[in-house]
Amino acid sequence: MGHRFKRISSLVLSFSMLVSLGACASSKEKQEEKNCITVANTFLDASVNLDSKTIKKLDKELGVGKQFVTELKEIAGNKYVKAVMEKASYEIDEKSVEESKKKASCSVIVTMPDYERAFDDAESFDDFKDNIAAQKEKKYIVRDDLELEFKIKDGEYSMDSETAGDFIEDLYDDMLERITDFQGMIENYTDSNTIPTTTELPATTTEEPTTTTTEPTFDDGVTTQKESYGTGSIEIKLYTMSPEVAGMVKVFMTNNPDMSAKYTVTAMICQNTDKAYETRLNAALTAGGAGAPDIYVAESDYILPYTKGAFAQYAAPYSDFIDDLSGKMNNAELAKYTVELGMNNDGKTVALAYQNTGGAMIYSASIAKDVFGTEDPAVVQDAVGGGTGNWNKFLEACKKLNQKGYAAVADIDDIWNVCSRGANTPWVVDGALNIDPVKDEYFDVAKQIIGNNWSNETGMWSTDWNDAMDGKSKDPKTGQIRKVFAFFGPAWLINYSMAYNAGSTRGDWRVCQSPVSFWWGGSWIFANKDSVVDADKKEFISRFFEWVTLDTSDTGLQYMWAAGLLNDAGTKDTVSSAKVLSMVDGSMDFLGGQNAFPIFLEAGNGASSSDVTEYDAVLNSEFAYQAESFALGKTKDQAIADFKEVCASMGIRV
Repeated sequence: MGHRFKRISSLVLSFSMLVSLGACASSKEKQEEKNCITVANTFLDASVNLDSKTIKKLDKELGVGKQFVTELKEIAGNKYVKAVMEKASYEIDEKSVEESKKKASCSVIVTMPDYERAFDDAESFDDFKDNIAAQKEKKYIVRDDLELEFKIKDGEYSMDSETAGDFIEDLYDDMLERITDFQGMIENYTDSNTIPTTTELPATTTEEPTTTTTEPTFDDGVTTQKESYGTGSIEIKLYTMSPEVAGMVKVFMTNNPDMSAKYTVTAMICQNTDKAYETRLNAALTAGGAGAPDIYVAESDYILPYTKGAFAQYAAPYSDFIDDLSGKMNNAELAKYTVELGMNNDGKTVALAYQNTGGAMIYSASIAKDVFGTEDPAVVQDAVGGGTGNWNKFLEACKKLNQKGYAAVADIDDIWNVCSRGANTPWVVDGALNIDPVKDEYFDVAKQIIGNNWSNETGMWSTDWNDAMDGKSKDPKTGQIRKVFAFFGPAWLINYSMAYNAGSTRGDWRVCQSPVSFWWGGSWIFANKDSVVDADKKEFISRFFEWVTLDTSDTGLQYMWAAGLLNDAGTKDTVSSAKVLSMVDGSMDFLGGQNAFPIFLEAGNGASSSDVTEYDAVLNSEFAYQAESFALGKTKDQAIADFKEVCASMGIRV
């Protein structure tokens, strides 16, 4: 993931500022130190060893809060961090333990490889990993300045969120910053969903990108990359959170020498760690003038402020710079949800997506054949209730999978990810709480899957989750390897996650409709209303935007991306134009030659954007937490009541 957590404690929700580290009660035999050390070991096993099972315990058993666990899981899922911390160890200085009736503390020593040294002369992740492996222990870093502090009340130990965040920040902040710099400057973010230049396209004779530089204009530790394309005198400024759209500009310039000779596009690329990209974009839009972006990008998770919220005023309607917009959109047959999300409050299109991120069930063909007697997507889809709108048949399939020794999913979060993005109504309607039936059903689904041990409890985006894609995650009850039947996601999950992690299972995967239709992710591009007033800037914006979002010819971005013509690997992705997808063979070796485009296209056509609200990040997380609490023993009435309490604290009528 490559994220730097400048202030992990700031991400913990305000209604949960005190988090318990569990029942480490003192005994009559004065075993306070032993119990305090036990709690500290649990916290350190999760925070230093990054053990996925222990990370989960921090919330489920020790109560550190779901958001804290989510951030720690993301750190644990970073392959660079993993390479370092696999060699790390910690020691609690038992002599330093100090306790009173109200507080306790102990010193911690962490020893780990010198990651700064490991980056020297490295040109890839493999180089970095080799440097770590070759490093002698006597060259390791020793952190002997770390402290754990606890509060004691009624014999129980607790740690406030700021203290827990400080420990994680002290341990990982510099490491994650260094990783981010390395990925951006050396690997050019090759682990991201990018569109690299292609050797299959004609080389330009005029376009010479400038050397990548950095501009640390904000004191948040997040690096901004600056790249330029073209040699012209007219500058176009692009703000984006990944190199994806910048890569499109590069290809566009290559294919259009006249544009390259007239314009220079300066791309400001900033990851959205702790909303760093949003902060920069908002500041630039508000300030206006020469520093404002002419083109900017927003992802589905935070698109609403730019289409319907506080920053919608800066977006130019596409009709201001593209002729016959309605006709061209109809011709392209764009996925409905992508169009809806790009409309402003007046119903005008101010942003369009270039991807169709409709989600499907991605399942193991060999497991399907063993359990259901066939790998045929149509038969498997029927067996799991694909397209039914509920999980009834899927739960029946879970029983059969379990009898054969398989996990249905890697983690219950895989199911929640579908439900949270598959609802048809929003969390809030006319100021009042609304629980969509798809989300409500998740309570019972979670209880059955967790209660019957039908998942490997890996957590999403963790190392264990990645291992499950290669059939290497473990049954949490037995500790034995247990293969996982299915993942849920769009084509990008295959191309930019599973393809990197599948290993020996490549070619064994197939795709069918999910029980519940959903979509996941995507990016939308905007033009600044002040920029399209300038005739020269309008010319570039018009041609580039149409090429990216509406051009259905075999030289348009949509066709080239869908057909796998944008990189040497031939990666094919689902694009927003149904017309283009119908023109292209979407068969993939990863899927054993299956053409998955019709499946993903159907999923995208069935997706709805009507459930998207500004409340999603908080309420989705809290609802999932309460559903798991219900699965682990809390009554549903109490879980819903606790959820409603959070809603009420946000000003939502319950």
